[in-house]
Amino acid sequence: MIISAIFARSIMDAPQAAVWSLYFFLTYIHVYANIQCMKLVVFDNVNKIRMDMLLSSFFQQWDSREMKKKEQDSNCIAGYFIDSPEIVSRKESLLFLPESCRPFCPSIPVRIGVSFNTFVRCSSKSLHSINVMLNEGTDEAYIVSPGFRRRTRALCVLVAVKDGANEKEISQAYFHASLMSHIMARHGVKRRGKIPSDDLVAKLEVAEEETSQTIEECWGTFEQLTSAAGWDLSKAGLPSEGYKIQISSTEKKTS
Repeated sequence: MIISAIFARSIMDAPQAAVWSLYFFLTYIHVYANIQCMKLVVFDNVNKIRMDMLLSSFFQQWDSREMKKKEQDSNCIAGYFIDSPEIVSRKESLLFLPESCRPFCPSIPVRIGVSFNTFVRCSSKSLHSINVMLNEGTDEAYIVSPGFRRRTRALCVLVAVKDGANEKEISQAYFHASLMSHIMARHGVKRRGKIPSDDLVAKLEVAEEETSQTIEECWGTFEQLTSAAGWDLSKAGLPSEGYKIQISSTEKKTS
């Protein structure tokens, strides 16, 4: 306070341009110092931004590894790298940017925690296919499907989470949906494609099949890497639309 008073008196007679220039300079220093201090705070849990950063890097490495497998006919497991919480904290943006402006977001958005009613109405799957998926995946904590937003008809990936799913299973559900989004984009599926389209339906089916063949190995690798890097996927703070579904042999309902 005393130093501030002395400083204020010392610039009372200074030109206005100099005073304002000094004000903006000191404000910049103040904001910059606060941002750097906030980046020193390290979290080992994942939110959406951190998860998207990790997944973007991992999927790039996974695609490169798949190409090497085809070229060299080898496993090529070595060489994966996941940033630690300390590194991510320095890279994570502190600005609340729209999702479309974030560099690491899935190209086809993920909607997690949708109601069962929304899942059925917006899914690209038929009712029969959804019933088959529910019957075959009784041990899974979630169900995933490509879908469309009802108003804009833009593509998205829908995730309905089953009642009782824990945070790590929700992390796995988001990983599964993001992998499907990544594979869909790799097959040339665009967020705003022509709907309906036989070519689009064919691409979605191919992407779903590839995702189902890849998810177990891909998730297992990612889980091991994040654990070794110091991340705790059981403390996820991923955004959800808030619905969970309960499945029984005689009825399907949302809660």
